[in-house]
Amino acid sequence: MSQLTRRGALRLFGSLGAAGMAAPVLSACSSSGDDDANAPSRGTVKIGLLTPQTGPNKPQGDDMRQGFELYLNLNGRRLGGYDVQLLTADEGETAASGKAALEKLHKDGAVAVTGVANSLVMSEVRDLVESAHIPLIGSNASPQQLNTLYIWRTSYVDTEPGAALGEHVASKLNNGTA
Repeated sequence: MSQLTRRGALRLFGSLGAAGMAAPVLSACSSSGDDDANAPSRGTVKIGLLTPQTGPNKPQGDDMRQGFELYLNLNGRRLGGYDVQLLTADEGETAASGKAALEKLHKDGAVAVTGVANSLVMSEVRDLVESAHIPLIGSNASPQQLNTLYIWRTSYVDTEPGAALGEHVASKLNNGTA
């Protein structure tokens, strides 16, 4: 059983990173033979799924997990021709619990990780992701100041909704229409 290298995982996840969590839906419609269930496997790769499994963000974590599981099931549980061994961890409710969960995924051999619902967790795991060169596709809001090579965002930056709404409200106030 061969293990995908980190560089290979970076390439593998990079191909998914542009469309983020929409990639599974788009990839399921593609005609690429990389994940053909009938083709010989290139080995097994451990992928980490870091989502809230408890607390107030659990429904969001459930959606993230179900979406990723759906993609894997529609593609023979493969990514880039590799059989996927999915490792899951509970992000929890705090930055500390999220970091501990990522450390466990890393210790268990995950070569890449997806998920993360809480932007505070994203900030907390940034240094570990960068120092260990663990590709991470963040599936939800993230802090504006992330500056990283190994984290891709597939959702909005925390400050964007407020900035857009603030501009709109300011224009209405200035026009006297609010």
